[in-house]
Amino acid sequence: MPKTIPIVSTAECEAPSTGYLRKISNTLFAALQAHAWKCRGKKVVVTNGVFDILHVGHIKFLEAAKAGGDYLIVGINSDRAVSILKGPNRPINKQGDRMAVIAALESVDLVVLVDSVRVHDFIEAIQPTIWAKGGYTDSTLDKGEVEAARRVKAEIALLKLVEGVSTTNVINAIRQPEGRSTQQRSRRK
Repeated sequence: MPKTIPIVSTAECEAPSTGYLRKISNTLFAALQAHAWKCRGKKVVVTNGVFDILHVGHIKFLEAAKAGGDYLIVGINSDRAVSILKGPNRPINKQGDRMAVIAALESVDLVVLVDSVRVHDFIEAIQPTIWAKGGYTDSTLDKGEVEAARRVKAEIALLKLVEGVSTTNVINAIRQPEGRSTQQRSRRK
């Protein structure tokens, strides 16, 4: 039987150099890139989170974080870390998908997977100019993460979130749309 050779276009063989894929990185490369940016006098902002179901609150938060500096590096919590933080039913979207969605945003320059629940090692590796967090106060920030930010002399920026907008609210709305009880939905099935 003759051997079949798949036909592949030259575009499929080239390394991705444009689009969101070029923004997905690892901690080592992101740290080297952040250092290069800072050497050129640029401000590097770092933030982190789950970013499970993208909503307007995420968009506005990331745009506000980026507005504080020149470059924005986003740490995405791994699936394992999200399950520890949010419970066994999360994340809804897998880590690769969450990274791709965040990388596709104009305000984001690099995306890195963070496999720990707390990001003090990530902060220390990147050594940002600014560490941005949304929805926290000085007293609710993780003390280890604050100490890491102080060790690398990063400014801590506490940003406001969009009121009433959260992934949990989106999940709850999907599970129980307004005006329809669980009993009404089960009768239709």
